[in-house]
Amino acid sequence: LGLARRGGGGGGGGFSGSSTFPAAPSLDPTQAGAAFRAMAEGAGLNHMQSLHLQHLVSKLSVMAPSKLELRKLLQGFLSQERVPEAHVLIGMLRLVGLPVDVVMYNLLMTAYKKRRQWQLVIQVMGQMQSSGTAPDIVSYNILIDACGKAQ
Repeated sequence: LGLARRGGGGGGGGFSGSSTFPAAPSLDPTQAGAAFRAMAEGAGLNHMQSLHLQHLVSKLSVMAPSKLELRKLLQGFLSQERVPEAHVLIGMLRLVGLPVDVVMYNLLMTAYKKRRQWQLVIQVMGQMQSSGTAPDIVSYNILIDACGKAQ
């Protein structure tokens, strides 16, 4: 899990990919390369950031980490202000069938709220719902707060 803390700053401003991630068919990471690259490109990540995430998710899919371990990994990205990478990470985890829960989506929405990127908070909420993950009261509070502070 220490791989997430290595090098590379944040990517571009926000996630400009499609409003939903591809369905999570539990693909082998090597088969999902094109989808990974598309997600990374949509988020404005550079080639090295994209490769780093692909390598990380490939290792994680073999290790089968717990939700708690994946949350800590996501928090590591977010604590380093690597929000676009964290956003792509969630999509990649889903793509290979690793667990992504409401807490992880809430962490990402909170990061976008702190950046005053309310449109991306709305986008993440939509991605959460389309993935079959039910928002909780915290999710709705983050959404309301982010939209309430929109300018």
